Amino acid sequence: MTLANAPAGEESGAPLPTVISADAISRRVRELGVEISAAYTDREPVLVLVLHGAFIFAADLARALTAGYQVESLALASYHGRESSGQVQVVKDLGCEIAGRDVLIVEDIVDTGRTAAAALALLESRDPRSIEVVALLDKPSRRVIEVNPRWVGFEIEDVFVVGYGLDLDGRFRGLPYIASADALDLKGDS
Repeated sequence: MTLANAPAGEESGAPLPTVISADAISRRVRELGVEISAAYTDREPVLVLVLHGAFIFAADLARALTAGYQVESLALASYHGRESSGQVQVVKDLGCEIAGRDVLIVEDIVDTGRTAAAALALLESRDPRSIEVVALLDKPSRRVIEVNPRWVGFEIEDVFVVGYGLDLDGRFRGLPYIASADALDLKGDS
């Protein structure tokens, strides 16, 4: 078992403080599935999941949708540890054309807004029919660039969170809940 996939608490020796429970996430993702399916009746959106953080959310959301869809991924990088570099780089681009298509960007978290804004700008330049954002988490208190997701799972305070796909340097993605990583002492960690 690797630390990145260890059960809750095994990475740091004790469970991390829960911000959003696994049950609450499950309920909200099902609700988002109903809302999004209603918005895309008789349309087949391209779900563009933003790697790597959104992969668990995107998988659960896709199963909650009743509308048809195509899945693509886009890898953007801007974080090193707990801090945003302020620069967003495209690490992996889409594998399909989206001109004339409905696009739904699936984000794990909209924090500063830089990554979501970069994804929107990149994809809008390709002439989709429509483009919307769904974010599991929204942290408006940290917004630097104004981005307003159409659908939001949860609005959270200014805490650094991990779990349910979100990570800290590749760790903690496998937690089934959203936890605060603010209390972690990472001195000496590489």
